[in-house]
Amino acid sequence: MGLARLGRGTAHRLAMLRNMVTSLIKHERIETTVPRAKALRRVADKMVTLGKKNDLHARRRALGFVREKDAVGKLFGVLAERYSKRDGGYTRVVRTRNREKDAAPMAFIEFVDRPGELRKAREPSAVPPPPEQPNKRVSLYHGYVPEHWQEEMVYKPSDKPLRDTVQSERKQGKKKQVRKHKNPTRQRAKEKKRRLARLKKK
Repeated sequence: MGLARLGRGTAHRLAMLRNMVTSLIKHERIETTVPRAKALRRVADKMVTLGKKNDLHARRRALGFVREKDAVGKLFGVLAERYSKRDGGYTRVVRTRNREKDAAPMAFIEFVDRPGELRKAREPSAVPPPPEQPNKRVSLYHGYVPEHWQEEMVYKPSDKPLRDTVQSERKQGKKKQVRKHKNPTRQRAKEKKRRLARLKKK
């Protein structure tokens, strides 16, 4: 999971994000600095996605990251049911103020569609299913093939099988022409051998 470093080592950063995502699941809104909120948003969205999967493997992965079992139960219960019709965008970051003494930009990060949220979230857009294509053909790369290509792709068996065609070409002496790379050193060596052979014959 590629995240911002946040001025900390890997172990310290991971421990901080685990604590923050646990607090976010419990309270559903926390205040932190803007860079931390942006990093936490990615982790929180992944946790909600695991809660929506609701299988044993997803639960074990969530238990390995979230620190409290009560928070995991809420993740797979309340939050998974709330976002069952929403594909992504489970959290929002709202900038609030500059912190005293160091003037660090602060922000609220919260789950959307919750009671008492800072701003009403947009309703999830209903994505219509793709239209059915009865003449759809799949190529070797599993991509859609247009209709004007389908006629060229239709297999047309020949009168003779491929094995008989290859054998007949071999009998006739047809060989595949292969361009050989001419090595100048080898060419000079061959010419030298030919000259020596001519001199011996004389």
